[in-house]
Amino acid sequence: MTPERWAHIRETFETALALHEEARGAYLEETCQGDTAMLEEVQSLLQSEADTSPFLDTPITLETVFTAFYTEEMPVSIGVYRLLDRLGQGGMGTVFLVEQEDGALAKPLALKLLDQQRLVSRFEQEQHILRHLNHPGIARLIDAGFAPDALSSTGQRPYLVMEYVEGVPIDQYCNAHTLSVDARLQLFIQVCQAVQYAHENLVLHRDLKPSNILVEETSNGPKAKLLDFGIAKLLHPVESAAIPITRTGQYLLTPEYASPEQLRGAPIATTSDVYALGVLLYKVLTGTRPYEVQGKSAAEIEEVVHKAIPKRPSEVVDNDRFRRRLQGDLDTIVMKALRKEPGRRYRTVSDMAGDIQRHLNHLPVKARPVSLPYRFNKFIRRHRTGAIASFLIALTLLGGVISTGLQSRQVDRRSHQIRMLTASLLSDIDDAIRDLPGATKAREQLVATAVVFLDSLQQEMPRHQALQLEMANAYDQLARLQGDPHYSNLGLLSAAKKSYQKAYKIRQQLWLADSTDAALQHALAVSLGHMAVLESWTGDNNLAIKQSQDALRIMVMQRASDPTINTQYDKARIQSELGWWLIWGGRRAEGLVHLREAMQVLERIAPAHPDHLDLQLQRWRNYWYQTDGLKFTAQYQAAAQLLERKAQPHLAALAQRYPTNPRVQYGEHTVHYFLGQIYLALDDFERARAAYEASLMHAKEMIATDSTNQKAHMALAFGNSALGFWHFERGAYQQAIPYFASTVVMRHKLYLQDAENQEAANSLSTTYRILCRAYLLNEQVDQAAETCTDAIEYMVPVVEGNPIKGVLWGNQGFNYGWLARTYKAKAAQEPSLEIRTTYLTRALNNYDQSLAIMEKIFDQQAGDDNAWEFSLEALQEEHREVQVALR
Repeated sequence: MTPERWAHIRETFETALALHEEARGAYLEETCQGDTAMLEEVQSLLQSEADTSPFLDTPITLETVFTAFYTEEMPVSIGVYRLLDRLGQGGMGTVFLVEQEDGALAKPLALKLLDQQRLVSRFEQEQHILRHLNHPGIARLIDAGFAPDALSSTGQRPYLVMEYVEGVPIDQYCNAHTLSVDARLQLFIQVCQAVQYAHENLVLHRDLKPSNILVEETSNGPKAKLLDFGIAKLLHPVESAAIPITRTGQYLLTPEYASPEQLRGAPIATTSDVYALGVLLYKVLTGTRPYEVQGKSAAEIEEVVHKAIPKRPSEVVDNDRFRRRLQGDLDTIVMKALRKEPGRRYRTVSDMAGDIQRHLNHLPVKARPVSLPYRFNKFIRRHRTGAIASFLIALTLLGGVISTGLQSRQVDRRSHQIRMLTASLLSDIDDAIRDLPGATKAREQLVATAVVFLDSLQQEMPRHQALQLEMANAYDQLARLQGDPHYSNLGLLSAAKKSYQKAYKIRQQLWLADSTDAALQHALAVSLGHMAVLESWTGDNNLAIKQSQDALRIMVMQRASDPTINTQYDKARIQSELGWWLIWGGRRAEGLVHLREAMQVLERIAPAHPDHLDLQLQRWRNYWYQTDGLKFTAQYQAAAQLLERKAQPHLAALAQRYPTNPRVQYGEHTVHYFLGQIYLALDDFERARAAYEASLMHAKEMIATDSTNQKAHMALAFGNSALGFWHFERGAYQQAIPYFASTVVMRHKLYLQDAENQEAANSLSTTYRILCRAYLLNEQVDQAAETCTDAIEYMVPVVEGNPIKGVLWGNQGFNYGWLARTYKAKAAQEPSLEIRTTYLTRALNNYDQSLAIMEKIFDQQAGDDNAWEFSLEALQEEHREVQVALR
């Protein structure tokens, strides 16, 4: 039998095996076409499968391959590589030490040859992953190819050639060299840095264990290298065959190091790798794993991991010195990483490594509750020299705060000190360091220090109104630096939300004591407005609307008695934000009314106050919000006129006055982005491209001004995506795909920095959906299905718990609709009746989900000329077509 004929028989057998018995006869008759010998061979294989033959479940070993095809004595060659030695064999392939026959590379390499044919697509995925990972802590991919193999259905067997790491597993290295705890931690941080890099490039490793992390000696000390991304899951799909579903019980992981969710087959995320790193750190520090699994089956291991509570690392070591060293911070860090619930672990690998580094630097770790004794102990360990003197000075200062703070004549002086200190800490120092190398970490530490200082001071301060108002103002300033989306910020949205809430609670207590005080009324309304912004950006649009309405009610009571410029500005600002959120909540006509009322105030007072930058930027922001409302209702000409005649000239004038101000730069980026959208809607492709290129240029200027500004990176993602849209709208889907794919990477990094930022999740989901559409229209249906599935998953936490209405729910409706279309397209390509029926059933289910959302939204928006991605009538017609096809 020739290899070609055997490949054809095996392919026919595997297809027939997937069909129901009643469908097999027709399939075999059509495929074999009178070839009796072939028919008998396939039927024999089917009979063997029915008799529980291990034909397919037994891996094809390298020995079989060599016996069949490589008749020469070792070493043999694969491609241009001569096999020198066999290094080992795992669940996916066998690894050989090789050298290039032409001597192009003098160093030996590692060649990995796949053992199991059914994992070919996973091997192809590994090739894609490794080609795009370039990090000193990850083994580098050199080459890839196929070796001839007549036993496989394709006649080929894939291989990868990688950098050969001449090292030993990390746990063995630590023990063989009797490394100290600090040295082990430094080595582990190297591993974390490599894994974090992979995560930032949308790759999960999913099999982190000592044998996949080798340590080699270099002139600069020991270096850890990650191997085997063979079962890594790309967070962003690749252009390769879909990964086949593995059979029950067939683990493509190492159960001893796998997370609980991974073992039960649930969706996994970066926190799954965090868990595996927790197991690894446990092993590196103690020499044992957190669970006793020796001799247990996979099912028994799963039971243990789900239910057993591991001992703390310090409880399992025999060495007294190690035990004392592990107690406290290190116990806490490891146990946090090993939490059963993903949400209670470290959110990112970087967070885990950061806590380890803080421990090494004798700084408080974030995993431990804050207490004054704990922080004091850390301070003493960091600053042994002069610690006693510092302590005495601190006591003197604290005594001064307590004694003088209680005296009313000192209140003004203390208020001035708070103002000066917060201004220096949060403004002057931040401005000085933001452009220095490594500024992001420094700014984060600056903010963390400010939080501790303000929280401690707030507990000690007397309840004097002037002092308390200064404290609230300090928390406001801190929140702006942490993550207020209207300012240059660090992307710490959740932290900013907490700081604004602290300011609100201070002002609320003061207002409850005297609700007639105009200054307190104004301050309380401002706090509600700030909190509303953060509530909207973290996904609670309804609460944002309510808080804005409450703020406006307070402003209305105050307006007659306090008609100052700031009062008018704050009311217009809050009313503008309210209008925008009403638009996003589906109440577009009502939202536009609020925006126009606010604009009348802003355009009246702004010309007289050209140096009031917040006021001038709010005027631009109102134009932006109105553009959104006009765009959502397909009033493109009106939107174009608003941008061209008012928004763009206004921002150009601001840019003349403030050429490097990041908020002005962001405004210029955004106005050109919106102009590009409007021009595309009007089919003016030349002007659209010019606008999008200008948008991207301003985003790059923002990053050049301050590379740590998260708004700049958001702008870069929008600008990059915009050029993808330009190609997309022209029908150049192949050219659009790389832009959208790279935007996914950018937005995923932003999302990882603050997973509670629902706007980041919405933007990421929307980009996945647009990428899905591009794949589908480019006839890459497998990739389309994967990306639409990702779009749905990231959108779930944004909309869950909220009533079905508004733009955010509409986005989820689009996600389901496009996933339905991808399954419908997959069904159209499928020759097998059974598989086609499966795809059509999935399409129907997703059409059901989409219609359940979109019918409610279209009903709420009756009368609007909505600019939707598809019409309700088209969606309903496609739904009926699938129902008919399934009958």
